[in-house]
This record gives sequence, structure tokens and C-alpha cells, in this order.
Amino acid sequence: MCNDSQLYIIDGILDYSKNKKLLAAIDLALFTIFQGKERTLKSITQLLKTAHLEIIKIHTINDLMCAIQCKKRLS
Repeated sequence: MCNDSQLYIIDGILDYSKNKKLLAAIDLALFTIFQGKERTLKSITQLLKTAHLEIIKIHTINDLMCAIQCKKRLS
């Protein structure tokens, strides 16, 4: 990534969801099929930190999904 590049991650974040039951059901299905993982804002932030990225802003797309706008952490 260049220093001015941005990454958008489209995902459901339990902390931001207005329909937590549906998101939990979707996450359970994905976990069962693909061994996925439910992520909270805290766990996403930690994962991005490990990848030397940081969140710029979280854009709500609908009741379930968000676009997490990220950039390279320069320090």
C-alpha cells in the first residue's frame, strides 16, 4: 500500500448493526460454512493494528453492513 492509499472493508459490525439478531444469524451461518468469526469494533481495530492499518471512518451502508475506511498507519 502507498502511504496515501485507502482500504474499504465491507462487513457487518455487531456494535453498529440495527438488526443484531439477523446479523448474528448470518454470522452463525458463515461460521458454520466457512469457519468465519464474529467481529466487534474492538476486534476489528486490533486486527487492523496488527496489519499496520487504522480506521479513518465507519460508513453505515444499511441496517446490517458498514464500510470501514482504513489507511496505512505511518508510525
